[in-house]
Amino acid sequence: MSSSFKKPTYKLPQRANRPFKTHPDKIDSLMTGALKRHGIGVQVQAAMIVKQANELLDELIRPEHRVDVRVVSYKQAELHVACRHAQARYMVDGVQDRIQTHIEEQFPSVTITRLYCRIDPHLLDSTSEL
Repeated sequence: MSSSFKKPTYKLPQRANRPFKTHPDKIDSLMTGALKRHGIGVQVQAAMIVKQANELLDELIRPEHRVDVRVVSYKQAELHVACRHAQARYMVDGVQDRIQTHIEEQFPSVTITRLYCRIDPHLLDSTSEL
């Protein structure tokens, strides 16, 4: 038997020349990297701002009037609020400064230049999601 048959036909993997990590990466750094890679960081932050603003409206506006107001979007430093009628818009005007300061405290990289209220009862109908 010749010696060529005793050699393996596959190549063994090489060991990495780096030390083993003793401390795992934090989840927030992994998430930040994934959001940057996929280019969806701005959209995720906008969704979080809208969610936070709606939760704040739950605290600031009485429950019987809360169904008439909803934050629908955040885009280009503007927070867009849908109101069912003019009275609901007037209620939002009263808490506008508190919403703006709270969002800017929660998200330090965000600056809200304008809170835009739109009177549109169709944005608040029963088929639209909260």
